[in-house]
Amino acid sequence: MRKTAGFLKTCCTIVLALLVIATLVVAGVLVVVAMAGSFSELAAKMGNVITISGGSMTPAEMDALKPVILGVMAAAIIALILAILGTLKTRDALTECKEERPFSQKCADSLKAAARFEVIGGVAGIVCSVVLSFMASKLTVNGSPLSSGSTSFSLSFIFNAVMKYLAYHVVDYGHSLERDTARL
Repeated sequence: MRKTAGFLKTCCTIVLALLVIATLVVAGVLVVVAMAGSFSELAAKMGNVITISGGSMTPAEMDALKPVILGVMAAAIIALILAILGTLKTRDALTECKEERPFSQKCADSLKAAARFEVIGGVAGIVCSVVLSFMASKLTVNGSPLSSGSTSFSLSFIFNAVMKYLAYHVVDYGHSLERDTARL
């Protein structure tokens, strides 16, 4: 158990490092886009590489995209921060397992918090996806809508949250057995 927990803790640390790097990259892009006077000027500096369905965009259409892109970047940062917090809590639980305390209260609390972060991040992702899809549906390129207004999102967060919550219940049950045994 100790070696497996150590390996999983190392994997969590690697994932955590990648999440922090991704957050910094997205934050950097967000700052660049937010600081640009107008999105059309930023696009011109980049060589007007922004086209949609092969058609060029007017400066007004490009500037209309700025709030959508800022929203996507902000949502990505929120999702990454929630993923970082969930990974930290999962890592805390694995630390307890590695130190041969799999039924400690700290392990149970960490797993419960990790499950909560998973649910909050998933629901926030769905809300952001719907809102941003609505915002993009109002934009047009050459008179045709940019988006149909439909959206898609992943529900895998439900599976992840359920698994962490089940692990929490196993740990909590083991903790209650240890307490009951200690009383005898």
